[in-house]
Amino acid sequence: MEPIKDSSGLKSVRGAGQILLYLILYGALFFSGFMVAKFLDIGGAGLGKSPANVEEGAATMNLKGEWVLQLDIMAKRGLHASGKQAPIVPAGKSSQTIKVSIEEQDGNLFAGTFLNDQGRESFVGAIGFTGNFLDGTTEGGYFWADFINPDKAIVIYHHRDSDEVVTGRGTLYRTK
Repeated sequence: MEPIKDSSGLKSVRGAGQILLYLILYGALFFSGFMVAKFLDIGGAGLGKSPANVEEGAATMNLKGEWVLQLDIMAKRGLHASGKQAPIVPAGKSSQTIKVSIEEQDGNLFAGTFLNDQGRESFVGAIGFTGNFLDGTTEGGYFWADFINPDKAIVIYHHRDSDEVVTGRGTLYRTK
């Protein structure tokens, strides 16, 4: 007996493979669209909602009190070496522990002081629309903080003026 030479079985396997490939591609497109929406936080508290709507639902954090900032710093030239009243940072990489006191808070706006052995620097800031992000300005720089919990945040700090550039990354802990 001769083997059956029907190619219809082969065509159906090819057809099923193409359908499977289309399903995989459509799934990947759906998943990537989902990830983009998640990244942009569409429908959540981020770019997909207006700040006015987010503000209504965001709780205001109580920031008043004493904190400690452990900061790793990279500097080109010494920070505030010209005699300004602020922490001294040597050129190159260094680490600092800075006391942070937030003395005033009115809703989502706050003010305080950075303090270490070399000096003090005032700052003001605002709590972001989602309630767990801070943006602040010092006398010579600016910082961002992303809260992990009500007593701990990760911080990025930048400073630049005519003769120095500084950036830092660290962790802010509530002490009182």
